[in-house]
Amino acid sequence: MSRKTQTAPRVLRVAVYTRVSSEEQVKEHYSLDTQREACLAKLDSVIGPNLYEPHFFTDEGLPGSYGLYDPTNPRRKYRPGLTQMRDAFRKGDLDAICVYRMSRLWRKAASGDFLLQEFCPHGLTRVISCTENVDIDTASGRFMLNVTAAMGAYEAEQLGEWVSDALQKRTREGYTIGDLYGWRRQTDAEMTGRRRGIMPVEEEARTIRGMAEEFLAGGTLRGIAEDLNTRGTPRPRRAREWSTSTVRSVLSNPVHAGLVRAKSTEGVPELIRGQHFDHRILEPEMHHQIIARLERNADQHTRTTGTPQHLLSGILRCGHCGYRMNGRTVRRLGERMYRCSTGSQRSNPDCIRNSERADMVEAVILDELRRLAGDERVRAQAADRIGKTLARQEAGLAEQVSQLEQRLRKVDEDYLYWSREFREGRCQENEFALHVAEHRRQREEASALLEQRRSELKQQDSRQAVLARAQGLVSDFARCWDGLDLHQRREFVHSVLEYATMAHLEDGSTEVRFRLRGFEECVRIIRRRSVRGRASSGLESLTPRQQAFLYHYGQGLDRNAIAKKTGVTRSTADLQLRNARKKLGAETLDEAWELACEYIEGNLHWLPPTGRKRKHKPPKEGPLLTDAQVALLSLLAQGMTVADAARALDMKGSTPYVHLKNSRDRLGCASNEEAVRKAKDLGLVW
Repeated sequence: MSRKTQTAPRVLRVAVYTRVSSEEQVKEHYSLDTQREACLAKLDSVIGPNLYEPHFFTDEGLPGSYGLYDPTNPRRKYRPGLTQMRDAFRKGDLDAICVYRMSRLWRKAASGDFLLQEFCPHGLTRVISCTENVDIDTASGRFMLNVTAAMGAYEAEQLGEWVSDALQKRTREGYTIGDLYGWRRQTDAEMTGRRRGIMPVEEEARTIRGMAEEFLAGGTLRGIAEDLNTRGTPRPRRAREWSTSTVRSVLSNPVHAGLVRAKSTEGVPELIRGQHFDHRILEPEMHHQIIARLERNADQHTRTTGTPQHLLSGILRCGHCGYRMNGRTVRRLGERMYRCSTGSQRSNPDCIRNSERADMVEAVILDELRRLAGDERVRAQAADRIGKTLARQEAGLAEQVSQLEQRLRKVDEDYLYWSREFREGRCQENEFALHVAEHRRQREEASALLEQRRSELKQQDSRQAVLARAQGLVSDFARCWDGLDLHQRREFVHSVLEYATMAHLEDGSTEVRFRLRGFEECVRIIRRRSVRGRASSGLESLTPRQQAFLYHYGQGLDRNAIAKKTGVTRSTADLQLRNARKKLGAETLDEAWELACEYIEGNLHWLPPTGRKRKHKPPKEGPLLTDAQVALLSLLAQGMTVADAARALDMKGSTPYVHLKNSRDRLGCASNEEAVRKAKDLGLVW
């Protein structure tokens, strides 16, 4: 009777996954070692000792919201341990997963789908949890897995809501949160209540008081920042140096005035009294004055810039996106240009092409002014329309002044009401102090607006005088214009011009729309001028280099061969061929060559010579090549690549490529191979 042979039980390859989100979990005895010991004990009881092979994967300090690595989005945060475990399953090295809780693996309601999609197709046969019963083989088990995951997601979201509510409650109680410049946390001996408050740092507090006094005395944010950097004043810990934004953030912080910015029960932001009120650095009135001046600066755009060199700066807008056109000077051409840079950042092709010479755009408007200068009837109609417009503006300003005066009266009535409530004992001192601070803020804001509107109302006469002067300049434009400087010309143009837009058309021309105050809208078309006597499209628009690249393409050479024959890089060859195809209006290069072959073959003597060499740039003093350049060319002569040579010489980044470029320039070569050969001939490289 034959004896049956018993086979050894198969060892189960188990992935033991552990994760903690923060150090607080370590304090609560929920550390990685605790999870690992619990998982090993669970495996001993369920599978048996020596019947499994553990493979440990760990993610420390990473939340459960992080997932697997996504190659399509490399910037997205992920869990390296979880990703390594997934890759091990894909290689076939694992069979099962063991976790302390399912929330350690995935804190989402779709944990079951996550396992079925990412791990089950690659050999996952069993999931073991130390605190839960998980079964992925049956429908009921997968259902319970999803229910458990949904409960974990609910707990995580509820915990987030509790933390957010606790922070909001603490802020409403007057406790500030965060690391603030000018303040430090109280020590155990200084604590007077259950929570730890903040105390001012005397040296930093003096700096803040000096900044506030200088700013309210008329100083600028940039001037204050430069003064602080010059004196070497200690800066906030997160700032590299004192800058305009750093000074603004420090001055606008309400904590210095004993206030805390919190949300009310209705969700509206408000300033409330803080628990550090007795240790305030600035007075609340000073804080409100600082905020009022910062808001006025933002409204009035008081940022100082250089003197504009363009007549239409600030008033000319793009006809495609509506943003302001930027006036810039192209130094290599010596021309002033208007271009839409804001729209081009949004990848709008129309805005990218929307540029024109400034003198041509300005000439269109000036020609219209010269035309209107000889028509007295049109000028009289414009003056009448301008008078009506000013009358409407004056009526609107008067109405705004009336509304602001009524608002001031209401603010004063509220202050009298709360004063009476405080005197009669129906209002606490803290509440009354908050109402007083709010009253001062609202009164200062309303007073500033009222003063601004009243000054604008008084300026109506001066505006009328400016427009009358503009009408006088229009009537005698030819004689007055030449005697004005740039600043006076800009003032004149901005006085008589209501709006102006510039748009690029499909045929290459530019459309300029503008309206002079009191006149009808004008539309002018600027035809695209030829560049250096060459048309913008067609056969005559091709440069000699573009003709040469197109000719070599027609001879059957590929782009690498064309680049090598003409002595340029592959990207330059592609750019020249693409520009030639666009100028000819062809969809393919073959079609472009068919259109231009007879024209180019008839002008072969105009094509530039092939094999263009770089100019020889000998050094001003010293040897022809430096030691680093000689060492790099020597390694290339031995057959090494640029990357291997840079690694051997311990060169980082673009350093080897800069050395090679300088070597080619000094030797007058167009490629690295030619530079190596010439260096050998000169005896620099063996």
